[in-house]
Amino acid sequence: MVRANLKKPSVVEMKEVIAISEKMRRIEADLNDIFPEREFLIRQIIMALLTKEHIMVYGEYGTAKSDLTRTLFETITDGEVFSIALTKFMAESSFIGIPNPKIMAEEGRLEYDVNSGILVADFVELDEFLDASDPTQRTFLGILNERVFKRGRQTELARLHTAVASTNGNPREALANKDDLGAVLDRFLYWSHVGYLKEPESRLKMYAKYLSGSKPAETVSLAELQKISKVVVNPCQITDPEIIEVYDMVIEAVAEHSLDGKVSDRRKCKLTTLLEANAIYHGRYEVYLDDIAAVRYGILDNSDPDKVAHVDEIIANIIETYKVERAKSNPDDAYLDLLGKYDEEVQAVLNNGFDQMPFDELSNVVADLQEIRSKVENITPGLPKVQEKRMQILSDVDALVERAIARFTQSNQRVTI
Repeated sequence: MVRANLKKPSVVEMKEVIAISEKMRRIEADLNDIFPEREFLIRQIIMALLTKEHIMVYGEYGTAKSDLTRTLFETITDGEVFSIALTKFMAESSFIGIPNPKIMAEEGRLEYDVNSGILVADFVELDEFLDASDPTQRTFLGILNERVFKRGRQTELARLHTAVASTNGNPREALANKDDLGAVLDRFLYWSHVGYLKEPESRLKMYAKYLSGSKPAETVSLAELQKISKVVVNPCQITDPEIIEVYDMVIEAVAEHSLDGKVSDRRKCKLTTLLEANAIYHGRYEVYLDDIAAVRYGILDNSDPDKVAHVDEIIANIIETYKVERAKSNPDDAYLDLLGKYDEEVQAVLNNGFDQMPFDELSNVVADLQEIRSKVENITPGLPKVQEKRMQILSDVDALVERAIARFTQSNQRVTI
């Protein structure tokens, strides 16, 4: 078997990617504050952007599906957005472009002018997707998956990064009544159900958003989004075959709880990008066993909180059982998992406004960092990759502590470190 010879990003490239991931997390935090009770959907859209995939959002009318989508797209500067409400009587020219009359008159064939339609958009909003006719839905097959539109001798590439389709209908019911719809809906790696807000506090936030027109403070450029998603979809991030082994165990265990009670082979392959996206989203290139839990966003649609909790428990049990068995035979792998958790704790400190923390809070954080350092020092690695990870965490902790000391010194504050 010949594997693609793809390179891991350089240290400089990864620093840029990590900085972009920090922006994505701030955008998500802002959106969660503006759109309460939409955490699952918002994370799904963020994952869709990172993986260059598409999402189907469904639920009752008036649940701000389109508002959330537009607000998120507005956080991406210089990206071209195409939005359309689909109907059963809509022709291809409504979203592809008008036919060229000169070519039709002189050559007797249909060729679309694609300079103003869906093919030149980076982001697409397809409202009332289930209302589209069968031919229209089939047209989207190639555009969503291969990013190609073909009609006769005309072949056009689509710039499409991510599409968000919405509907007030229920895709499951539509699929039950029309089997051939499955191929189209399978192009949406993520499905999400939204309902009306339940909590009084959430409704107060909704009113505040409506009255003030709140928007996220953070933005990300199209070039930055393309840079980070390029790393995610680069098929060389998962190098540990054991991760794929556990991933397969998880997928098979939760398949019956998925959107339509099964997971196609195509989706099984596509969902691996969620592991990669989850790692990058948390500021690291390495994919750990715990990243497998991110498949919840491609398996579930959040229509049933009890099902979400049950699937989460299934996934956690499989991962933890495997870790215990693996630790018995290979302690270095267990060390890597442990170091991965410590690394995430350190990165979380950095991402939570470390340099702007109040001094009393900063003192507690420094104490936590010193405790992490002590635990990392007690790990005795065997493999070089474990030693490398151990030294990286120790270096990161020391750098943060030095920055804290500098702040205390400049402000003449007392602290015991």
